[in-house]
Amino acid sequence: CALMVTTIVLANRRVMKEQNRARELLANTQKEALLEGKLVSALVPDEVKERFLNGETLIADRIEDGTVMFIYICGYDEVMLSQGTVPTIKWINAVFTAFDHCIMQTSSMVKVET
Repeated sequence: CALMVTTIVLANRRVMKEQNRARELLANTQKEALLEGKLVSALVPDEVKERFLNGETLIADRIEDGTVMFIYICGYDEVMLSQGTVPTIKWINAVFTAFDHCIMQTSSMVKVET
């Protein structure tokens, strides 16, 4: 009788360990999915994200009349070296936020993130 109780206790402990491990794996998977979602949201426009999540694997739209703006920030290296990473990134974000604001004020323009 003592042997059977010990076997049941050991089996119960094993099941509990497996359940805990399964919970941890699920929690980690959920965290990874959340991070992937945030990453995708940061990299592509919401419309493209939705199309991808709906199963489209090749997303290549054609724009008949478009303009591409490339920006070179003169003195960037010097700013980065003198100010450091965080202030420089904040400054660049402010510059691009100003560009975004100008773009969004014109109804015929659409911002495309790359």
